[in-house]
Amino acid sequence: MKKLLLALAIIGLSAAGGWSAEILGKVKTDLRISPTNGDIVFYEISGNLKFDTQVNDNFYGMIKLGFRYSGQPKGQAALNNILIPQELAWSSSVMPLDILIDEAYFTCDNFIFDGLEFTAGKQRIVWGTADVFNPTDIINPGDFYDLLNFGKKSASIAVNTTLHFYIAESESGLQFVYQPQSPIAQLNLTMIGMMEAAMSARIIEGILPYVTSFSNHTSGWTAPSAVTPELSIYNASYGLRYKINLGPIDLSANAVSRINDLPYVKTVSIQQQTVIDMGGGTTNITLNGKSYELAYYREAEAGLDFSWNTGLFVLWGEAGVTFPENTVTVMHSDAVVIVLPVMITNNVTTVQEASYISNQPYVKYTVGADCLFEGGWYINFQFAHGFFTERGLIGAERLQDYFILRFEKTFLDDKIKLFLTGILNVNTLGDAFDSADFGGYFNGHYGAVLQFGVTYKPTPGLELTLGSMLFDGADGCTIGQMKDYDLIYTSMEYAF
Repeated sequence: MKKLLLALAIIGLSAAGGWSAEILGKVKTDLRISPTNGDIVFYEISGNLKFDTQVNDNFYGMIKLGFRYSGQPKGQAALNNILIPQELAWSSSVMPLDILIDEAYFTCDNFIFDGLEFTAGKQRIVWGTADVFNPTDIINPGDFYDLLNFGKKSASIAVNTTLHFYIAESESGLQFVYQPQSPIAQLNLTMIGMMEAAMSARIIEGILPYVTSFSNHTSGWTAPSAVTPELSIYNASYGLRYKINLGPIDLSANAVSRINDLPYVKTVSIQQQTVIDMGGGTTNITLNGKSYELAYYREAEAGLDFSWNTGLFVLWGEAGVTFPENTVTVMHSDAVVIVLPVMITNNVTTVQEASYISNQPYVKYTVGADCLFEGGWYINFQFAHGFFTERGLIGAERLQDYFILRFEKTFLDDKIKLFLTGILNVNTLGDAFDSADFGGYFNGHYGAVLQFGVTYKPTPGLELTLGSMLFDGADGCTIGQMKDYDLIYTSMEYAF
């Protein structure tokens, strides 16, 4: 695979000489340290190399290759720093390197007839107008590889056509997107760990009320699995979007049918031993094993968005109504039941179902504004109902509320920039106001993150950053669950 990507790069370089292609690139080094225990939580060199060319007035092509190099050895089985001895001889484990095709597509304008734009290949599709929090942008899968890169989306293989036309003097466009296979999001090991911890807690919470004593003999999950969508025309995604420009205002409406890019918990299986002492009146349970399976489900969405440049500031908003399939989690429990003192032993299997995502429609939305002032000041404020990983009206993943505020100030002809970002997360504002004890509810269902730092650009193309992120809150909300993830970070990025 890496040889194939290298060959593509050579082809791209050859094309650069024949077609006058432009070559751009970026290299970035990231280092993040926990101030609590000194652990290095993220250490990576990443970047990309982009070849693009305008063959003629109507044809454009682009290939962008990406890479990620981790400074920590990685075992192929456990995906952590624990290796088998033989892996010490493998460069893929000692010096793990990922080479990716970030994008590879061509665009043909005036395809078949004037005004028809045709794009095919792996591409990042323009969908929605909001800044970072884009609830209608579900045609692009999420990229959660880097948890700090909020709102990042991945490119996907698609056919993307747009018919450009005018209504009166207003520029309009009708866009249709077809993805042969619904793309799925790339997750982060921290996300998976938090999900597994939450499932373990729910298993134990379901056992404790009915026992005298409980023993947990599991150290992890046994053979968990994630069943991704099969390659089938029935698992394709479709998107239709109409957009119109009314001077300083851009409006669009869209509809999407896709497989949700995030998995849900389809099954949870546990193995336990239950000892019932009829004489002593006690019930003792030992948990001996647990496993789970993840799967994906289909949904439809209809959305509206706008952006308005008032001349003083830019205002935007997006809202998307999602119609999900009903999904349930099936709980399998295999128990060896021993009854004392008569020593009766029996195997008991129970199956329970619980709703994970109901088929009840839900609305994600965001509104925001930003403004660039004289003197290098920049302010961005947003309110969002629903984070990237949240969905539904009930359960652990239900939509929550977020206030986001960012300040920036530049100095010395934009060579130095100070920035400060704060996010307040409440689960949810409606429940807080409905509660008889607003303060008590808020304290148990809030999360906050404060990010501050400085960037320095000593020369064009080079940017140095030093910053910190501090988390706080309660376990009853998304950001509150990250209260132990404070970090200090630094990065160096060079674009050429």
